[in-house]
Amino acid sequence: MKRRDFVKTAAAAGVAGAVPRTLEGAEPRTLEGAPTVYTPQSVSPVVISDTSGIRFTNGGPESAVERAFRMITEGADVLDALVAGVNIPELDPTETGIGYGGLPNANGVVQLDACCMHGPKKQAGGVAGLEGCAPPRWWPRRSWNTPTTTCWWARVRRSSPA
Repeated sequence: MKRRDFVKTAAAAGVAGAVPRTLEGAEPRTLEGAPTVYTPQSVSPVVISDTSGIRFTNGGPESAVERAFRMITEGADVLDALVAGVNIPELDPTETGIGYGGLPNANGVVQLDACCMHGPKKQAGGVAGLEGCAPPRWWPRRSWNTPTTTCWWARVRRSSPA
């Protein structure tokens, strides 16, 4: 699938999922002077990934999408579920696009980066240029503890995945 086709399909799915209940026959709930709020009766989680989140399992029974979806439906924090899912292809040595099995840069060095944002907690963090460290999953959260740091650039000397 081409990237443009993926984006068009994902956008159409997002719009279809956001259709207000009033278009399906329910009456909108309004308060005097307040905007109309549409509240769906149930929301199903959606986990979107590229091929690495579907194809690679790192020798386990689940892909990244399957793990994240399972954890979300079991009630885990969404960010924790997504990070747990991303860890699967990041630690898979056969995945050469990201993480531990990633291909080196022009200087022959594998560099990793990561970022995450937690909407309800209003926190965000990122790291760039990690070398000798796999995976970079927990570094962005670590920057949350330092109020002036949003993104770190680090060289960690460790040769095996955590």
